[in-house]
Amino acid sequence: MLADIGGVPLIVRTWQAAVKAEVGPVAVACADEQLVEAIEQAGGTGVLTDPNLPSGSDRVWAAAQKLDPDGQHKWIINLQGDTPFFPANYLRRLVASLSYAKTEIVTLCAPITQEQSTDTAVVKAAVVFSDSVAKDSVATDSVAMDSVPQVVPYFSRAPVPASTRGGEGNAYHGHIGVYAWRREALAQFVALTPSALEKREGLEQLRALEAGMQISAIAVESFPLAVDTAEELELVRQSLKP
Repeated sequence: MLADIGGVPLIVRTWQAAVKAEVGPVAVACADEQLVEAIEQAGGTGVLTDPNLPSGSDRVWAAAQKLDPDGQHKWIINLQGDTPFFPANYLRRLVASLSYAKTEIVTLCAPITQEQSTDTAVVKAAVVFSDSVAKDSVATDSVAMDSVPQVVPYFSRAPVPASTRGGEGNAYHGHIGVYAWRREALAQFVALTPSALEKREGLEQLRALEAGMQISAIAVESFPLAVDTAEELELVRQSLKP
């Protein structure tokens, strides 16, 4: 999180990307005092949370309890800290979709290739978009609502849907790790214990599905750059060069 990207720490780059979207107050939930210091030196709000919390969702809830104990904000967005150039437009479109959401949780997904569908590092979302919805939802930079979020019945590291008959076209969508939570849903989620499917797949969102909560998604054009490996860090650094 403190890796240098063009003279700016990775976590600060992600905070800057979130601020740029101008969708609401931004704070960074941190398990380390060095991260809090980095954010505060940049002019942001850092919240130190228990390093033993089991997930990012738990960390976000802990920060929300400190910053907004009276529950003024009805939606809480959890953006992972390893996406230094997360498109502001994606956050705006996510927020615009909340007015139409019939579920407690809304997230983003993007088309992936056949090759990516077999990569266990890429989380697949079993979501169906009609042709008209898919075209509308990825067409412009508009912050206006492009489509109603579609319910995602399952997430997996395995290819979903399966390709057993050589179907044509790109039926695969990968999940982008950003969640908009109704405040009550996030409170419910963090009170749950890790579920069987969550442990099996290594995906915390399956805890919500097993508890009967619904997650919906809207489609965006492509995956934002994320930093999970040394190679990806170098790729992000290279993206800044003219």
